[in-house]
Amino acid sequence: MDLRIKRTRLFIINAFFDLIKEKGFDALTIGDLSERAMINRSTFYHHYKDKYDLAEKCLEERFNVLIRKMDRVQQEISTERQAFLNILILLTHIEENADLYQLLFGRNGISIFISQLHSYIIKLLRFRFQNIPEINTQSVIPQSMFEEFLAGAYIGTIQWWLEHISEYSVEEVSRWLYTLVAKGSETALGLER
Repeated sequence: MDLRIKRTRLFIINAFFDLIKEKGFDALTIGDLSERAMINRSTFYHHYKDKYDLAEKCLEERFNVLIRKMDRVQQEISTERQAFLNILILLTHIEENADLYQLLFGRNGISIFISQLHSYIIKLLRFRFQNIPEINTQSVIPQSMFEEFLAGAYIGTIQWWLEHISEYSVEEVSRWLYTLVAKGSETALGLER
C-alpha cells in the first residue's frame, strides 16, 4: 500500500477514536472526521463508505492480527494447550489496548462494535471447530447454540474484566475463563464432586 494512503488512513482512524471519546459514536459526523483528520470529505469517501464502514474495518484489522497470532499457536502448540493460549492471546490484546476497548466494548460500549466483536468470535469459533470432527458426531446440543454461549461468555468476561482490569492479571482471567469454558461452572465454583 502506498505510504500516502497508509498515512491518510492513520489520520482518519486516529481522528475517529479521538472523536468517539469526545462526542460518542452516534454524534460524530463525516464532517467532524474530515476536519479532525485534516482531509477533504471526498478523501474520506475514497477510503470508506461511511462511519459504520470505518468502524467495521478498524475492528477487522485488529481481529485479523489476533487470528494470525492464534494460527501460529495452533501450528506450534499441542491441541490441549491451544484453547487456553487462544484466550490468553485475546485477553492480552484487550489489555494492551484497554483504553480503546473500554470505550468500544465496556458496559456502556457502542452496540455496533459489540455486535461486530460477537460476529468475529463466532467466526473464530467456527474456524476452530471445523478442525475437531468429534464435535459433529458427539455433541448433545446444536453447535450454533454452543457458539452463541461461548461468544456471550467471552464478551461478558471482556466487559467485566475491563471494569476490573487493574485488579486481576491477564493470566488469572484467562485461566478463569478457560476453566469455565473447558471444565464448566461446577468446577469453576468448586462444586464438583
